[in-house]
Amino acid sequence: MLIPPDHIREWLSYDPDTGIFRWKKVPRGCHKRTGECGGVTDTGYVSIFFEGKRYQAHRLAWWLTHGWLPVEIDHKNTIRTDNRLANLRPANSSLNKRNRAYGHGVSGYKGVSPSKTSTPWRAYISPGGRQQHLGHYHTAEDAARAYDAAARKQYGEYARCNFGESE
Repeated sequence: MLIPPDHIREWLSYDPDTGIFRWKKVPRGCHKRTGECGGVTDTGYVSIFFEGKRYQAHRLAWWLTHGWLPVEIDHKNTIRTDNRLANLRPANSSLNKRNRAYGHGVSGYKGVSPSKTSTPWRAYISPGGRQQHLGHYHTAEDAARAYDAAARKQYGEYARCNFGESE
């Protein structure tokens, strides 16, 4: 981000508790006169048009708060419009992908698929794109718990699990 944080702060205010940006001074040609600034793009992120360029709000929030930018910024809860500072964390492409919510296919769980053995379900995890077998299970829920344990071990806080921490 080439614009100094102090210059951005002249025009915008950011509330880290709500993740909302507001205009302090409304730029010429802006159709919004007061209140929140920015809009949701077709990719689901909030963006703000500022000085002839479109900026993603989560990247502006990080830049204004920390004064540096990671390669990528992950939304912990996967909600792309939730730009609260507590919901943002630095990531690289690999870590950011770990927190994605994927479709869960036939089993209804991430990392679980039907098995062709005597036990109907198998669990797997794919760190670095290489699938690792985690075992065969009698229920999809047991296979999902095996995936969750492996994901927490492999990905730490970036793991996107099937069940909450208490299970």
